[in-house]
Amino acid sequence: MVNVRLYSPQGESAGGVFFYFHASPQYYLNHCNISWTNFPTALPSEKDKVWTITLSRISGEIRVVVNCNDIEVLNVVLSSSTCTDNTWSTYWSRDVEKIYFHPTADTASDYYRPAPQSCTGLKTEWTSTIKTSTQFPVDPGTVVEVTCSNPDAVNEGSSEVTCTGATDYAFSIEPSCSIPADED
Repeated sequence: MVNVRLYSPQGESAGGVFFYFHASPQYYLNHCNISWTNFPTALPSEKDKVWTITLSRISGEIRVVVNCNDIEVLNVVLSSSTCTDNTWSTYWSRDVEKIYFHPTADTASDYYRPAPQSCTGLKTEWTSTIKTSTQFPVDPGTVVEVTCSNPDAVNEGSSEVTCTGATDYAFSIEPSCSIPADED
């Protein structure tokens, strides 16, 4: 069994995703379902399985997507028509700060690794001197071209940086803009 529980910054339940591996594998969305449900798609046949669980909230829609070995096996929009627990919105609308694998109930997980976050902008210390035409957010691995905000300044570092997550970037030389001294 996989038993993943989500918690808000205040320590309140913010939902949960459980998998049970019967002859017909099933899932349970805590505070949404009141019973186990068969996966709508067959799971990959490999013995070792890498699960990716994504909770998104876009335009008021709360969606849970589950991939197993890079194959989508569940994609459900939570609503009053898909959730049999009428308190679902109270829980699934909360911000998630903590992800918890129950130590005795989760018998199938070997380890957990959070997915890298999208880059949401340039590094704070760059924003006064460096600009980009890139529209954020961008996925990790995306190359972002940077230039100096001041047209008279010279970038003494990399003109391309690679998103590694949030506002972190990889580069050969950190971008740094300065205005050259006048030569007389």
